[in-house]
Formats: sequence, structure tokens, C-alpha cells
Amino acid sequence: MSSTVQPKITAYIIAFNEAQKIAAAVNSVLWADEIIVVDWSSREPLWPQMAHIEDPRLKVVRIDDEPRVFFVCAQGGGT
Repeated sequence: MSSTVQPKITAYIIAFNEAQKIAAAVNSVLWADEIIVVDWSSREPLWPQMAHIEDPRLKVVRIDDEPRVFFVCAQGGGT
């Protein structure tokens, strides 16, 4: 009997000052096996907007004081 390994799908959400939209963005990718939200130096942390989402697949990373050029590259807009 052959066993097949199902690939895992990770959804990345990279956000900057998107507190009003972040919960909807997370809810739109709940089909993924893992959800990683990167809060890229937002003026107000995004975590409070997602606190009601109790899902072990959700991980939130906050990055402070990083040059914005990395944000552009992380979104695929840089070289």
C-alpha cells in the first residue's frame, strides 16, 4: 500500500497599518494549513484585531524598525 504525503499550504499575510482589514484577511485564508501574519511596524499592533480568532494554525510575527525596502521585496515588488 502506497502512502501519499499531502503538501501543507501556508498563507502569508504581510500587513502595515491594516488593523481594520486584518481579521477579514485572516478569515479569508482559514482553508490553509498554517496562517502567518507579519505585522510590519504598524503604528498600532494588529494582534488585538485578531484576538477573537482562536485557531492553532494562526501565528503572528511583529517586526519593528526594519527598513521599508524589505517590505517591498517581501511582497515581490523589489529586486
